[in-house]
Amino acid sequence: GATEPDPLERVAEEPQSTPGGLMFSAQRRGKIEPVVGARIPLSEARRAHEMIERADVQGKVVLMVADGAE
Repeated sequence: GATEPDPLERVAEEPQSTPGGLMFSAQRRGKIEPVVGARIPLSEARRAHEMIERADVQGKVVLMVADGAE
């Protein structure tokens, strides 16, 4: 059977087609960078979710596979 195309591939091919596509395109060109508000070890994923729910962090919350990994 036919497989569904990856939505990110469509956005990459047609970056002007959606507001998200505009952001994706600008990021690929280095015009914008995501703001990382916190890096949390994967073992503390529950705490990361709680921080997001309470709006305790501004920016993205990145779950780290290994503590201190970049």
